[in-house]
Amino acid sequence: MPGAMEVTVPGASPAPPCAGASDRLTDVVVIGGGALGAATAWWLARSGRSVVLLEASTPRGLRRAVRGVAWSAHPGWPAARPQGGAPEVAEAWCELERQTGAELLVRRDALDLGAALDPATAGTWFDPETAGERWPGTVFAGPAVLRPGFQVRADLAVAALTAGAVALGAVVRYRSPVTAVEALDDERVDVRTPEARICARRAVVTSVAPSPSRSVELHFRRATDHLDVPLLAVHDAELGLVRAASCAYGHLAVGARSWPRGTLGDLRERVRAWWPGLVVDGPEPVAPEAMTTLPAEVATARRGPIVSATATGLGSVDVIAHARQLAEMTQSPGQTVGAQVRLRS
Repeated sequence: MPGAMEVTVPGASPAPPCAGASDRLTDVVVIGGGALGAATAWWLARSGRSVVLLEASTPRGLRRAVRGVAWSAHPGWPAARPQGGAPEVAEAWCELERQTGAELLVRRDALDLGAALDPATAGTWFDPETAGERWPGTVFAGPAVLRPGFQVRADLAVAALTAGAVALGAVVRYRSPVTAVEALDDERVDVRTPEARICARRAVVTSVAPSPSRSVELHFRRATDHLDVPLLAVHDAELGLVRAASCAYGHLAVGARSWPRGTLGDLRERVRAWWPGLVVDGPEPVAPEAMTTLPAEVATARRGPIVSATATGLGSVDVIAHARQLAEMTQSPGQTVGAQVRLRS
């Protein structure tokens, strides 16, 4: 959460009561208008709750943060969703599409290949020659297995989540940095900005705090327009699982677990061999919070009427599932609860 924000809970210094009758309290104030906050506001508004979404930046600033990003779901990549599986996550995005008319979700081929590929992997298997004909531009040294995957345009997704929440009655205020969040008791919270004070039954505080990453991700430019790269999980004997996905603007994002001998140089050499149509020299490194081939972990906790969620990334296809969990955490009576979502392979 922003360093300028102060969060206090019951038992701290007393605060004056919220003005107005309890029936005029906002049900939930959501702080942070990025992917996680916007998705939480959408789920809350869908359930009939009154919602105010506060964001310190502007719509343009939020779009720029995820411009060109495509969140990807490959069944062979690590997952960080709190509940349900990929079909449930995809259906939630489809529901948002039906409501808003936005085109967000794109079904993509998802391939597993490489020397360390498990021969028991379920899916449709292709020999190297057939795979090379179907997906030109990728060099197949061995068999590959096809499974279903999908991508979501991040910039469009954040805008659609916000628009969907507003259409259901949510109020969104941009340029509204929150300076304090104070729990008055288990059922009332006081949220303050430089211009306003909002009294609510619950507050959801979302933030991004990248953890020390054990992965690296590089973005490579295409040297040709005829490079068709599906979502890939390359099981390399030395680098382990290498993840690759096309970005919204045509770059190829390639990620792998970091290791002591120098992953970046080895990763570039693998890319040179696997995709001759990429410009291998001068790739763009990606900050941990902006990685698109590794889902973000989300740690959630509740203290009285305040629910907090700290994500290690700006978003992923699973953000809509994390947000649903946050919305559900606001429904029970005030109590102290906590949860940690961890990556699973």
